[in-house]
Amino acid sequence: MEPVDVLELLRRTELLVRPRLPSNIQLEIIFHKNMKERTVSANIEQLMGVLIEIIHNASNVLSEKGGAIKLKLEEKGDKAAISVKDNGPGISVELKTSATKKRNAP
Repeated sequence: MEPVDVLELLRRTELLVRPRLPSNIQLEIIFHKNMKERTVSANIEQLMGVLIEIIHNASNVLSEKGGAIKLKLEEKGDKAAISVKDNGPGISVELKTSATKKRNAP
């Protein structure tokens, strides 16, 4: 564990994934310009790995028709929150139902 600057995390993640995205997928990083420096105690490689995997999964779904993936960094009180959104079709009802059944199984 080490102090990780969250803005730097997003910048490094963007540098790694942007060249690998299909040309019909846009990646947008959103944060307020006046946002204070935020650090978290974490392993930067693991955090980047999680973000890269989420972006990769979204790009797989979007690759046929294209679309947009947005990473947003927000201040939530004294904490920082990263959200990832895309304009894909979402998770199918069948997959949600299957996951719920597995979670509720004895």
